[in-house]
Amino acid sequence: MAATREWLSGIYEISKIINATLELGEILDVVARETRRLIDFDRLVLGLLDDTGERLRLLVPVASPGTTRPTGSLIPLDGHVLGEVTRTRQTLSVADLRADPRFPADRPLAEEGVVSCIALPLVSANRILGALAFARREPHPFSGAEAELLHAVAEQVATALDHAKLFAAERKRANHLAIINQVARHALATFDLPTLLSRTATLIQQQFNYYDVSLFMVDRAAREVVLSAQAGAYHAASAIGYRQPLGIGIVGHAADACITVVANDVAQDPHYVVAFEGERASKAELAVPVKLAGQAVGVINVECTEVGAFDQIDVMALETLADLVAQAIENARLVDETVREKQELDDIVSAMGAGVALIDRDLTILWSNKTLNTWFAGGRSAVGQKCHVVHANPAAPCPNCMAKATFNTGEIRTDIQVHHDPSRGPRHYEHIFAPVRDHEGKVREIIMLAFDVTEHARNVEQLALLRRLSELMQGVVELDRLLHLILTCVTAGPGLGFNRAILLLVNDDRTMLEGRLGVGPASHEEAARIWRELAQRAQTLDDVLALFDSPGASTDTAMRYLARQIRIPLSDTSQVPIRALTAQRPILVTDAYADPGVTPHLRSLLGARQFVCVPLIARDTALGAILADNVFSNHPLGGHEVQLLQTYANQAGLAISAAAAYKRLEEQLNELEETRDRLVRSERLAVVGRLAAHVAHEIRNPLATIGGFTRAMLRSPDDTPKVERNARIILEEVERLEQILANVMNFTKPGSPVCRERDINESVEAICAFHEHVFAERKITVHKSLDPNCPILRFDPDQMRQVLLNLCQNAIESMPHGGELTVLTRALDDRVEVVIADTGQGMTESVLESMFQPFFTTKPGGTGLGLSVCQKIIHDHGGDILIRSRPGAGSSVTVTLPIPENSADS
Repeated sequence: MAATREWLSGIYEISKIINATLELGEILDVVARETRRLIDFDRLVLGLLDDTGERLRLLVPVASPGTTRPTGSLIPLDGHVLGEVTRTRQTLSVADLRADPRFPADRPLAEEGVVSCIALPLVSANRILGALAFARREPHPFSGAEAELLHAVAEQVATALDHAKLFAAERKRANHLAIINQVARHALATFDLPTLLSRTATLIQQQFNYYDVSLFMVDRAAREVVLSAQAGAYHAASAIGYRQPLGIGIVGHAADACITVVANDVAQDPHYVVAFEGERASKAELAVPVKLAGQAVGVINVECTEVGAFDQIDVMALETLADLVAQAIENARLVDETVREKQELDDIVSAMGAGVALIDRDLTILWSNKTLNTWFAGGRSAVGQKCHVVHANPAAPCPNCMAKATFNTGEIRTDIQVHHDPSRGPRHYEHIFAPVRDHEGKVREIIMLAFDVTEHARNVEQLALLRRLSELMQGVVELDRLLHLILTCVTAGPGLGFNRAILLLVNDDRTMLEGRLGVGPASHEEAARIWRELAQRAQTLDDVLALFDSPGASTDTAMRYLARQIRIPLSDTSQVPIRALTAQRPILVTDAYADPGVTPHLRSLLGARQFVCVPLIARDTALGAILADNVFSNHPLGGHEVQLLQTYANQAGLAISAAAAYKRLEEQLNELEETRDRLVRSERLAVVGRLAAHVAHEIRNPLATIGGFTRAMLRSPDDTPKVERNARIILEEVERLEQILANVMNFTKPGSPVCRERDINESVEAICAFHEHVFAERKITVHKSLDPNCPILRFDPDQMRQVLLNLCQNAIESMPHGGELTVLTRALDDRVEVVIADTGQGMTESVLESMFQPFFTTKPGGTGLGLSVCQKIIHDHGGDILIRSRPGAGSSVTVTLPIPENSADS
């Protein structure tokens, strides 16, 4: 029961923390730290599939020093435990890696000391991401309970990895966009071709952190590529002007075929050649042609020292840069042309999707392209107007004018503005102000570039929103409240913003999909009223949630009633909700009145022509579905809204599964507590029964003896010697009965200790002195070693004397023919130990396990209560008692007593 609580808490802690971060390193650190609190392991490995799908790149947060497979290692799928799990998507537990012939490629790990391991697939949205493995350096296979816990951890890691991968890709795109903008600014700031190429190579190498960057120009007449600029590791080793034939090498092939060449392992690329010996350090190469008019005029070539270094984002970024470089080359050739050539520049830049304006020192727009006019001037020309008209505020100059700052400093400036387009809504634009210098180097004009970054901003906001909603759901374990929270976030304007949402759940018998809850207005009038109130009271998601938790919050009675009218058999696979559950994918219904998957009953309940149904899935188990629509606002539902809702539903499914599991565990915990109470009561009754039987058995013989001798005395009352003898026998039996009664009383109610400050060494000395004559009679040699540094302890002297007498007497009785008795005390950091060891007969393992059980004894005529009473006394003093013994080798009893805090400080 305690383990279940701790594991549940651990899983919840892991889920909460890793869903609060999108950094892969932090995710693995949390998994390693929190899982290690629950399960012992020596190695943790994450294997992620690379772009080829045939290899795994390893991340190893927990391993022994000098491991043969550290972080960054690449392994194929064949012959490895991780590869087998990735291929089969099945959890695999290996009891002893050294003796398992299925994984010969993992032999180095076995030789390194890895013995038992378990590997679990990482699957998210039915996509295999890789595998997660835990290993031990001892033959201790992972149990079924541990496997179940690790399976839950793997599911959380897979979801977090998916989010982290999405976030990393988005962040990489954002970084690349910023770098592309920076390269574009510098490229457009000069029209000198050698300077342009050199500056571009340097910026790409520095900002993208590639090992080496080189720019080649194509000499068509000589059918060669010419090295024109280089930055990075090979800058000193290569010579500007180096030539290489078209079609030869990766660069020559990219230029000749006018295609992008990605060689993530140059050793496997047939076009790879080594231009000079030092170039062998490169393991991956990416060559992107710089194209003009469908022909390659140059090549951007980047190299890295890691295999598999490039992904599609790198390709897209460099292809975009290649386009910019191509345009910059073209611009350099056209710098001295007339206004007609400026118009050609407008067409070229417009094709790039950027708005462009030329601004003079009076901040007046001299020229603007079509894109900029469309975005900021309603399609009309912006020429002759001040620059603030197409920048921040059409009515007044900007307080911190970027164009003026560029004129004053000659530096490139950037900012991001939000422009409210009447037809498209809020749009985010990044503006770049670059100086145009005359032959004397003075800033003559400013070029303003505008890039629409709305999608990027929206993606970042939605990622942040999904993470926030995930955190909220993970913090709620009450199922009904969680369901209401899920639908509230679906319908909240600052959330996902749907008009209405209905949640359906699979019933306990898994035969029916039943409506459980609905949230949203029931009519147009109610929608208008609610939206007016929310506009005044709830501007943010936190405001909405505060209203959700406030007393008297709306319970959406009408929508709840509507939801309860929906009941769909799981066997009816023709209906949209069941199809969504079966296929585990969202379904967008664009015309409910014509879709055969929408029954008349469901159509009449919803009253919406368009709605979306997304499944709620957890661990590949169908839990239910969410129906959402915009029946009152008539805002069309598209792929973006559906994808966002499905991503949210994936998190909601996990949260519902966790809440249901928590509820089941809570019920099981209550049942266990009730069962425990019944067992305790039964055990108490059993003890009372055994005690009564024991007392009856023990007093039967003494009573019979007393009765017999009493009757003998009555028959011969005048026989004084015989009466005296019988009286002594009767007295002995009475004393035996008194001893039995004392033992029983000590066991049933030994009494609370009356502690005083005493020297434990003095108590031990007193017991040894008390038994001196017994030691001499039994020929027992005593060895005493009393630690003089033992501090003053607090204990009940009478009870402690009873314990020491009992232990010493047991040791004496175990040596009927003599032996050696060792008595010692020792002071440790926070406790004092008293050890009594003998060289007597010893005990078997089975006897040792029963020593402290009441009424268990190996002595003829013994009561079996002595050690039980001793254990109770020591535990009442906050200490412990431990017995070690082997047959024929004697026994050792260690009594541990705590040191009072004031004694420890002193």
